[in-house]
Order: sequence, then structure tokens, then C-alpha cells
Amino acid sequence: MTVQELRIGNYVRASNPAGEDDSEWINIHCKVEAIPSKTHVQVIDGMIWSMEWITGIEISDEWLIKFGFEKWLLDSNENCSYYKLGVLNLMISDSGHSYGCSFEPENNNSWFTEVQYVHQLQNLYFALTGEELEVI
Repeated sequence: MTVQELRIGNYVRASNPAGEDDSEWINIHCKVEAIPSKTHVQVIDGMIWSMEWITGIEISDEWLIKFGFEKWLLDSNENCSYYKLGVLNLMISDSGHSYGCSFEPENNNSWFTEVQYVHQLQNLYFALTGEELEVI
């Protein structure tokens, strides 16, 4: 991941070795507060982290529900879960490795793209609606 993929308000995972022997790691889901340089982001009470310690958070049922998506079933024979928030639909395979997002505005011109991480979904939602995708 690069800092260019991020916007202030995106949720990311900050990971850092906690012990001297790197046997323990700190893994925190946090919000980007500022982007002070091309190689660092500010998260967690003003702490500045190098991008080498920042990764994306994979989209999950838990995150989608936090954002206000409603889970629904299209066909019981499919191996996917479907979620909807306004005109945005999201599909996640039951294996957890396939993510698809479609946008269906009122004029019925829909399209489909793949997203894997929470920050990608936040950025896509903002680009399509002009509104932030926030935890509710």
C-alpha cells in the first residue's frame, strides 16, 4: 500500500513489533488523521507511522455492518454474501477471498469493480456519493 491510496478518515491496520525479538506484534485498526509526507501517516492520537507498518483491513461482515450495510441473500445456492447500502451493492464469497462492488444509480447504468480493503471501499463510496462512509 502507498500513501497515495489513502485519504484522511480511512481505516487502516497499523502493525509494529512490540518486543525486542519481534516475537510480539501490535496490530491496531485505526483511522488516518493526517498525511504529513509521502512515506508516513498520522494515526492513533497523533502518532506518525511509516507506511511500511500500515496495511489495509480486509473487508468483512463485521466492517460492512459497522458502515450500515444490510446483509441479504440473493440465492441460497450461491456461495456468497450480499450487502447493500443505498445504490451500492457488495458481494463477498464465502471463502472470503473474492470481493465485488456494483453501483446502480437511478438510470440503471450499473458497473462492477473489485475491492478488497476497507479504505478502498471508503474511497469508492466517497467518489460515487460525495459522502464519507463512516462507522455508525
